[in-house]
Amino acid sequence: MVRNIYRSFWPAYRAINMIGSTSSPSQLVYELAVTPASVGIAFALAVLLGLIGGLLPALRATRVPIAVGLRSR
Repeated sequence: MVRNIYRSFWPAYRAINMIGSTSSPSQLVYELAVTPASVGIAFALAVLLGLIGGLLPALRATRVPIAVGLRSR
C-alpha cells in the first residue's frame, strides 16, 4: 500500500528533487542586476499604470452631476 502511494508521487518527487539539486547540469542561475535603465523602465511603467488607473475613474466621475454623485453615497 505505501509502496503504491510512493510510486504514484515518484515523478513529482523526482522533479522537485531535480529543481533543488546542486548537481544537476541543467540548473539555471540568474544574476540580479539593478541598472539605471531598469529603474527608469520600472518607474515609467508605474507612472503609466497609475495614470491609467486614476484617469479612467476620474473621467467617469466628471460625467455625473454633482448632486447625483453626492446623493448616491
